[in-house]
Amino acid sequence: MKISSKFLALLLGGAVLVAGCEEKNTGNGKNEGNNGEQAVLFLDGSASETIEIGGESQTKTLQVALSKALEENCGFTLEVDESLLGGRTLLPANLYSLEGADKITAGATSAEKTLTVKTHIVSEDTEYALPLKLAKAGEGDFVVDEDKASYVLVVKYAKYEAPDVTDGLAMFSGRSGLVNNAFNQELRDFTFEIRFQIENFGRNYAGDQTVGRNRDVFYFGGHVIARFEDPNNSNTPGLTQHSQVQFQGGGDQPNCFNPAYRAEYSFEAEKWQHLAITHNSEDGQIYMYMNGQRIEMEQNPGWFKDKFGADNLDNYNFQKLSIMGGAFAMEGNVEHQLKAFDYWGDCKVLCSEARIWSVARNGQEIADNLGKSVDPNSEGLVGYWNMTRHSAVESDGKTIFRDLTGNGHDLETTQAITWIDNASAFVEATPWPAN
Repeated sequence: MKISSKFLALLLGGAVLVAGCEEKNTGNGKNEGNNGEQAVLFLDGSASETIEIGGESQTKTLQVALSKALEENCGFTLEVDESLLGGRTLLPANLYSLEGADKITAGATSAEKTLTVKTHIVSEDTEYALPLKLAKAGEGDFVVDEDKASYVLVVKYAKYEAPDVTDGLAMFSGRSGLVNNAFNQELRDFTFEIRFQIENFGRNYAGDQTVGRNRDVFYFGGHVIARFEDPNNSNTPGLTQHSQVQFQGGGDQPNCFNPAYRAEYSFEAEKWQHLAITHNSEDGQIYMYMNGQRIEMEQNPGWFKDKFGADNLDNYNFQKLSIMGGAFAMEGNVEHQLKAFDYWGDCKVLCSEARIWSVARNGQEIADNLGKSVDPNSEGLVGYWNMTRHSAVESDGKTIFRDLTGNGHDLETTQAITWIDNASAFVEATPWPAN
């Protein structure tokens, strides 16, 4: 075939144009690509998303990308930028974690960040937002694409409704073992509330077939104990043997917590009971309430104020927490510890709710919330637990009951649990399951 000189010239010229489109090096020759363009850093994905959080945490993967590979690491940050909130409420820092790479390594074009949003109990439908902005960190021959540097995650939490009839109420045979060994709360004022039901049967103790002696309802490691009375009180008129309500101090402080103060009231077996104990740092007084009614005590101890003074904060720090017979009770004294466990025997125990406040609630406040759940975001509520399957997770042989306040004071136990379905704690009594 004969090719004209004009066509040949055009063909050769085209070859020159094609060669001109190939990557060429300028400057240091490392990071410039096609047409000498600088590498661009950007978020590869949606600029905004919405998720709804129920009983499980959710995870999102964020992709940080480069328009082309570089010969050195590309450092970056993803930080909260409140200017992107758009009138929404910022997601609290304790409700999420952001982990993963902080650079795109040399020769790569992407890296991942993992964003985990945690569960949270709210008293009404709540919407938060987490606005993140990509930025350059350190040196590097690249720029950030500001049009693709923002990510806003909208997080919706549905109102928590505590069911009147649960999908599984926890029943223990003997002590519950419910503990938090790292409670570490400074409570100059406090209110402790618990709702429970016990069986009228315990292991034979000194010939007594009634409920056992010396059993703690709650125990602030080494400082405060509320319990069933220790001594035999069968001769006390109007009071059930080994069931008299008792407040007792205990622990490391010599001669300060030894007295036991008994109330003129007995726990009642086979029925739901509500116990509340308050302490007011101004007058140093302890008050006890059973089923919403204040009960009289032999002596009203003002030991916090009288023994330590208002400025001695160390003695207001409660390091551990135990409910209905926790595992660390009587720690350090093996013989006494075994006896303490034995006191619980095989008695069936239900505990539907427990609450700890950093304020001394008054009698009206206690009575108003006697037969219902409370708002987990209530002011002064330090810890709040429902002992139901809905609030529990299994991990490493333990059952963990989540702190509904979001403060992280979870209770855990290694004791076996029987779940009672279709049960209510807001009735006079819950039938025990058949053996």
